Amino acid sequence: MSSLNEKLLLDMAALNQNFHVSKSKLSGDFDTKTGILLHVDTSYEPETWKAMDEVSGNQISVTDITGTAKSVIGAFILQYKEERAYLENEAKKKEEENKEPPKSNPLDNLAGFEGLPGPEENPIIDSMPEEKPATNDEKAREYIEQKRKHEVSQPKKEQWSKPAPKKQPEQIPYDEGLENTMLPAITGIDIVRPVVNAVQALAIWNEFQDLKQKIILDSDKQIIEVYDKRTNSKKKSAFIKKSGWRKLATCFNLTDRIVEEIKENDGANGFLWKIKVVCRAPNGRESEGVGMCASSEKTGPRILHDVYSTAHTRAKNRAISDMIAAGEVSAEEMEGGVA
Repeated sequence: MSSLNEKLLLDMAALNQNFHVSKSKLSGDFDTKTGILLHVDTSYEPETWKAMDEVSGNQISVTDITGTAKSVIGAFILQYKEERAYLENEAKKKEEENKEPPKSNPLDNLAGFEGLPGPEENPIIDSMPEEKPATNDEKAREYIEQKRKHEVSQPKKEQWSKPAPKKQPEQIPYDEGLENTMLPAITGIDIVRPVVNAVQALAIWNEFQDLKQKIILDSDKQIIEVYDKRTNSKKKSAFIKKSGWRKLATCFNLTDRIVEEIKENDGANGFLWKIKVVCRAPNGRESEGVGMCASSEKTGPRILHDVYSTAHTRAKNRAISDMIAAGEVSAEEMEGGVA
């Protein structure tokens, strides 16, 4: 059992970057990034685990945790139980495969065909009058003769055996090759389905909102007056600037590259740049962002540089926003835009 628990903790550490296994390999600590440190002990059920408030240093029960930490810990415990059930099932299968079939006694086959009783319960032999002890050869000839009579008087019954069950084809996880993701793999390719459950999705979204509140400062936002088509009026709204989107890209460990850029004429003396940027996550997922900027938007001696760099910034911000499911428009794109 200790080896199974050790494998369980190592799997959880592979699935969660914030989980660290202790030296005993029977327990570990999960940093929820919400000020709560969860102590995981495989000797006890998750509902009885303890956690520590990193601010006060007090120990609290899992059932007493509230807020974002409760969602994060709930998702972790659910993942822990699913992984434990999977490993226990695999261990049981392996144990059954390694079992040796019971050894048969060769004497059990002396009865010959199905329906013929063995010598120890042969009614013909039991009903014969007692005579002088027969030799081994005489007993053998007598038994063979009885067996022949039985074969003649009763037709042979064909013995059918069930074919061995066909081995099911191995199901390949459709996220094979994305081993660096923090989410457990789900096998099967029958339908499109979420790779996380509702609890995990909520915990991840709350974690993202908490991250934005902590790292996106007022200096990373710009107040822009835009026209709201829904209310048919102007209003002031805060939009995240280039510095804020770069912070989010760093936290999510995203990389990006320009895959296409086109300079076109825009009017009599104007021009514009169209740039396409591809953003890539550590698990291989990619998103595209397209940005444009016209010379009519810029003035001054640096107009050639400003038009190109603004188009690039807009494309990059869009790709980052699509990747992390923020769905927000950047400040650079909303300058003079419409909400």
